[in-house]
Amino acid sequence: MNSRNGDQCYGHDRVFGFVFLVICLAAAVQSILITRSMAEGLPDCSSIKAVTVPPGAVVHQPDGDTFHIFTFDAPAVVKIRVMDAETPERGDDGFEEAKAFTREWIARGPFRVVTCGKTTFDRIVGDVSRGDERLADALKEAGHWRAAH
Repeated sequence: MNSRNGDQCYGHDRVFGFVFLVICLAAAVQSILITRSMAEGLPDCSSIKAVTVPPGAVVHQPDGDTFHIFTFDAPAVVKIRVMDAETPERGDDGFEEAKAFTREWIARGPFRVVTCGKTTFDRIVGDVSRGDERLADALKEAGHWRAAH
């Protein structure tokens, strides 16, 4: 192979490398913008975290607006309180129905949790969604709602 062909190959490698770098940077910027836009409704967000959760990672669901996710990080189980959701409490009318609705919603496929780390009791408050559908809105539209105390 003569040196001229070698230079042409090297030039193509540099172009492909540059294009790959630009695509990676664009994807990173898009991910940051999407995460920030998803967290706009979250109060006092100084540290935004967003994660896609497969249904199999949900290890417990005590009621209609709380579920527990297994994680490999400490702590091993993270308790999520669905932001903007108020479902009936244990012993109230509609408790089992709201719990079943949330279980079925979770089972439909991966969903996203966006949180600032704000807690309520021992749970982290998170905005839970799949695509354009928020779990809190779906619960309310299905009638699994209670008046706040």
